Amino acid sequence: MAAGENPYERIMTGNMQENRKYPTHLPLIYLLVAGTRVLGVTEYDAWLRLWRPLVVVTQIGIGVLLFVACRRAGYPVLGVFAGLFWGLNRWTLYVASVGQVDFLPILCLLGSLLLFDTRRRASLLLFGLSLAWKHIAVLVTPLYLVWTWRNASDPTRSPP
Repeated sequence: MAAGENPYERIMTGNMQENRKYPTHLPLIYLLVAGTRVLGVTEYDAWLRLWRPLVVVTQIGIGVLLFVACRRAGYPVLGVFAGLFWGLNRWTLYVASVGQVDFLPILCLLGSLLLFDTRRRASLLLFGLSLAWKHIAVLVTPLYLVWTWRNASDPTRSPP
């Protein structure tokens, strides 16, 4: 994208059966990488030096949001356990060490779920960011539809 090439169009230039240029990510990751290339980060090692601190911050943010969700439900001890379990489990530590792109969409999705009842627009914006980054949030789309339908059918509830 930084060179002006659309990653979704480049598969059309070759034989569709042998083409190895299929885009595997959604638009937001391509825009981020293109932005870092414009800033001069062209090597993978340099990109990882920028990306790993963001991964650690999002990992901590997910742990905090898990704690907040459990505390809201009346289980603060479970929240402490959930946050620590998230931050110290094998999968999380491995993904953080290799610099995968999974944590940011999960953080946006958790934030969206927590904000839905109080700040609907911010919640839906975070949901959209999560979907633009990775397709994980597609799995909870029916939940948002049911919540919206339930709130629309209840005349005593005013939208936030």
